[in-house]
Amino acid sequence: ACPQDGSRLQDFDVLCMCDSNAQWYYDTDSHKLDVESKLRDLVAGYRSVLFLGVSMGGFAALSYAHLADTVAVFGPQTDLTRSHLRPGFKPECLVAASRQLQDNVHRALCRGTRIEYHVAMEDHLLYARFLPLPRGSLIVHPTSGRIARVLERNGILVPLLIDLFAELQSSSKVRPIAASQALARQLSAEAFADARAWDWGDAGERSGTLAQWNIKG
Repeated sequence: ACPQDGSRLQDFDVLCMCDSNAQWYYDTDSHKLDVESKLRDLVAGYRSVLFLGVSMGGFAALSYAHLADTVAVFGPQTDLTRSHLRPGFKPECLVAASRQLQDNVHRALCRGTRIEYHVAMEDHLLYARFLPLPRGSLIVHPTSGRIARVLERNGILVPLLIDLFAELQSSSKVRPIAASQALARQLSAEAFADARAWDWGDAGERSGTLAQWNIKG
């Protein structure tokens, strides 16, 4: 079995970002963050890039997913017009920020980015419906609450992150991800924005994964 304490990982750099204005890392007329161009310059010097985000940070990770090889998010918002947590934007800016996320996720899928979307069985699961992803990308955890915190408290988050880093560092890493590109070919950018991850019925073919935990102690 692979060690889960991080000893199998090579060195890597970490950049932590915090949007203290709580504008969901989105440029507004009154406050330009210029996140995309800054990230683009930074990631150009790396062979592999992983974006991680929780809640608002998850929205950001998805909004710039086209710049990463792997994106892992935990309970993000996906559509600010529907989210109970959202910035105090004008309605048209909420629409524009949400559309930017959808467009850039579609661009990420086109380039074969791996996306792993973790969510608990609460409001954020409903938000997941508004972002179609390849089969197996959506991982639903049989619990409620803040999913990243729940996973951390139960000793699940760190091994999960180690696996994500190890996969990117592995000589057997596969990019582009075929399933990502296949979904992007299936749905144009316009169709992607209007698509749903699942329908409320039994006819749909897309599926998520129900996480199975094995907690010792």
